[in-house]
Amino acid sequence: MDKEMRKKVIIGVSIVSLASVILALNVQSKSPETSGTQKAVISNSSEKQTINNSSVTLDENIRRRVSYIQGYSLGQRLAKDFRDRGALSSDLMEEMLITGIRHGLENKEIKEFSDEQARASIVLFWEQVQQRDIESSTETLKVANNYLADVSKKKDIIKSADGVFYERIKEGDKAVKSYSELSPELQSKSSFILRYRLLNRDNVVIEQVGGDRVAVLSADDLLPGLLAALQTVKPGEAGRVYLSPEQAFGAKRLNEFLGPNDVAIYEVELIDLKDMKK
Repeated sequence: MDKEMRKKVIIGVSIVSLASVILALNVQSKSPETSGTQKAVISNSSEKQTINNSSVTLDENIRRRVSYIQGYSLGQRLAKDFRDRGALSSDLMEEMLITGIRHGLENKEIKEFSDEQARASIVLFWEQVQQRDIESSTETLKVANNYLADVSKKKDIIKSADGVFYERIKEGDKAVKSYSELSPELQSKSSFILRYRLLNRDNVVIEQVGGDRVAVLSADDLLPGLLAALQTVKPGEAGRVYLSPEQAFGAKRLNEFLGPNDVAIYEVELIDLKDMKK
């Protein structure tokens, strides 16, 4: 199993564990008895404690609301986790999901399959999702290539020797050296201080560092395509970098907004180049 798949398995198991923790923290309450007492069972990994004859009666409407909020939050987290890894929330079987939640609330022992079978099922599930994601990205690659062909026809587009497209938005300080103009020694010591936004073809912002925040990145921290575009950029300059799938994330899915074999777009403002090893 490769490193990426192991990571997915660990995260998948973590999500299951997270669900168990959230559900274990929920208080399972029965309807008030004629005496007005309330009974609740709180479960953890080692024991069950029963609270009897409490003078506190939980408000029915609040219980409804909290139960819904917990379920809604869990559903959102599961859906996002699935989308980020190329799966669909519909890949989950709703009936089995609800049954699992109910059994978790009841702290019921799972007898249908062993822990080893559970882990194997998670591994196989994500392997199949990954394969489906890669196969379906063939069409995405065609769309990405057509998109970049249109970008290449834009006025004032600069194409680097590495085939990266760069569109200048704001001029920088021409009196200051760019990264490519520094000596190899200074390049090895210098870091890029910048603000940036990562977008997809639909201009959805996936990641950003802006405002009062800046990113301080060495050449090794940057995607090769992004570094190629920033080679000749002067401090103070801002522009758009269009990366092909090969120059960006290749056949790997970044998240639900940037899948395999797609274009990555960086809006970058280079604040300065700094010798970080002084």
